[in-house]
Amino acid sequence: MANFKSCFIIENNEYKEVAVSELFENGELRQKYSERFFYPFGDYLMEVTKADRRFFYQPQEREKYQRKVMQEVGVELVSLDAIYDGSQDGHLDVAEDSTVDVELQVEAKLMAESLYQARAMLTAEENWILTEYYENGKSDQKIALMLGTSQKNINNRRRLILLKLLKIMQRQKNTF
Repeated sequence: MANFKSCFIIENNEYKEVAVSELFENGELRQKYSERFFYPFGDYLMEVTKADRRFFYQPQEREKYQRKVMQEVGVELVSLDAIYDGSQDGHLDVAEDSTVDVELQVEAKLMAESLYQARAMLTAEENWILTEYYENGKSDQKIALMLGTSQKNINNRRRLILLKLLKIMQRQKNTF
C-alpha cells in the first residue's frame, strides 16, 4: 500500500476527507469500502465512480489485456529502446532471428487488433463481464453475485458474448 496523506470518500454525494487508516486494515481495503472504487491522485486517494475508474484505468487495462493475448499466442513485444544500437545517427541494430516466425507474430498482432476492435462493438455490460472474468480473474459465481443473477446465467452470457465476438471478428476478416 502506498503512503497516502489522506483519503476522500463520497458520502451523500459530497467528498469527505478521512484518515487512511479508516479505509485500510492490515494493508487491505476494509469490507465497508470493498465495493467502492479509488484512484490515487499524487499523495491522496480519492473515491471515484465506476465510470470514472474506467476512464482512468482503461489505457492500462487495455495494454494489460493486449499483453496477455500476445503472450498466450507466443508473441513478444519489444520496444525500440531495446533494439536501438546507441549510435547518434538513429540507426537501429536489427538482427534477423531465424527462430522467430514473423508470419505468426504478424497474424497474432492482427488478431489482437481485431479482438480489440470487436470488443468496442460490445455493450458496456458485455465488456464488463469479459473484463471481470478474463482480466480481473473473477469467477462466474462472483460476477453473478455482483449482477444479482445466477452463475449459470453468467456462464451462458459469457459463452454468447464470446460467440458474438467471434462473429464480429469473422465479419472484420471478410472485409479485408
